[in-house]
Amino acid sequence: MRIPNKVVCLWSCLTAFTFIHTAVAQDYSAVPLSGAGVAGDVATADYAGSSILEDASDDAMYDEGYAPAGYEGGGYPDGSYVDPAQGYYPQPLTQGYPQQMMPPPNTNYWPEVSPFAEPIMDKTYRQNGIWMHEGVTGERKYMFSAEYMKVGFNRPGTDRIGDPSVYPLIRGPLFAQPVTAGVFANGSDLTSDGTRAKFLIQNPDSSSLEMSAFWVAEGKQIFQPLPPRKLTNPQNPINERGFVGLNDGGFGTRLHFDRDFKLTYKAQSWGSDILWTTMPAFETLGFKVRPLFGVKYLTIREQFDLYGVNSAIGNIFGNQPYITTLTSQTRSNLLGPQAGIRYEVGGNVFTLSGQTGLAVMANHETIQLYGNNMLDGVGQPIPIPTPSNPKPNIFRDAQAHTHISPIFLQDFYFKGKVFKALPIFNDIAFFANADMLIGYNFVLVGNVARPTKLIDWRVDSPRIDLSHSRWYMQAVTWGMQWQF
Repeated sequence: MRIPNKVVCLWSCLTAFTFIHTAVAQDYSAVPLSGAGVAGDVATADYAGSSILEDASDDAMYDEGYAPAGYEGGGYPDGSYVDPAQGYYPQPLTQGYPQQMMPPPNTNYWPEVSPFAEPIMDKTYRQNGIWMHEGVTGERKYMFSAEYMKVGFNRPGTDRIGDPSVYPLIRGPLFAQPVTAGVFANGSDLTSDGTRAKFLIQNPDSSSLEMSAFWVAEGKQIFQPLPPRKLTNPQNPINERGFVGLNDGGFGTRLHFDRDFKLTYKAQSWGSDILWTTMPAFETLGFKVRPLFGVKYLTIREQFDLYGVNSAIGNIFGNQPYITTLTSQTRSNLLGPQAGIRYEVGGNVFTLSGQTGLAVMANHETIQLYGNNMLDGVGQPIPIPTPSNPKPNIFRDAQAHTHISPIFLQDFYFKGKVFKALPIFNDIAFFANADMLIGYNFVLVGNVARPTKLIDWRVDSPRIDLSHSRWYMQAVTWGMQWQF
């Protein structure tokens, strides 16, 4: 049977009207859980657990008008409220939480929560076709060390004291022998004592910043072949103590010292370093190799002194006994960059380490040469001092230069927790918390002015004859290191 079109249209309209009426009839207000009427003043707490707004307004975040319920008792843990009309969800608050629920110190909030401190090194790299990830966490270590140094300075060498072209003559019963700088310390290095202090900041990735300074006391050697002689009888044969030859442009002049002859050599040094050591460039099974870079400062002080007394016996000029002096003094101040490698093996109990480096230093040197009565009082008259010229025979020369000096550096160290294994010491915190240090240091400097190598031994007025050679210092050290 065919239904007329008018009937179908009427039935559709009735169905739509019924659906709309039903939907509107179901729009009613929420009944509070506490039983309070909707027309009264209702606090937020009366809707504990409810998610429907009292005024049935829409929330900006949720289409259905939902907003998060407050904590029972009103508001959030810090006592604050959020107006639902603001349309946002509040961030979690730490205030009001029990202490055990507080986030630990140094907690990362991004990109994810982590109980570890932020890594000081976090990198991803490709090695041999494989992607590698490496990260390091931890805290910095601060260390201080103090060392005693037993130092050996480079020997003066074998330079002739006096002009090498002038040979001695026989005078009296003894033959005056020429001497060289090798007479000091019997040809060995001059020794002295010093100290060094270091402050070290070490990062968890083994990179470190080191600042150090050292000071060495003056080392001194004296050569005096015979004790001073008192002239009690002018007729006694002259007993030679020493001999110095001077260049007079001819066959040379000979200075014979018959009453006293003494040579002195002094050396001293101090300096400081600032070094940055990178994280290991190579590391395996407790062995590390790390590049280092930094700045070095070094001072070298050397001095040579000659002292002689001549009785002037046998002269025909009426000369009186006189004293001859000569001082040659050099000061080298070096500053420049250095680079090298540091290698070490070991762990927490002991460490064996070495450091090899090179430096290119600007060397500013000052040289002074001065003295008095550098003449032969037997063969020539000696000018007589006057009130206006009390020292008519003094001489002086000085120079200053700046040039480049290369430096080679080598250190070896043993560091170990020795005191913790020793009775008595392990009960004293000062020692028990310290590592023992035993080391060897070597510094070789090129292109250095040295006092016995630059003298032009002229009669009356010696002058500077500039020359350069090597200088070194080596030391055996003992000390302690503390971590704090």
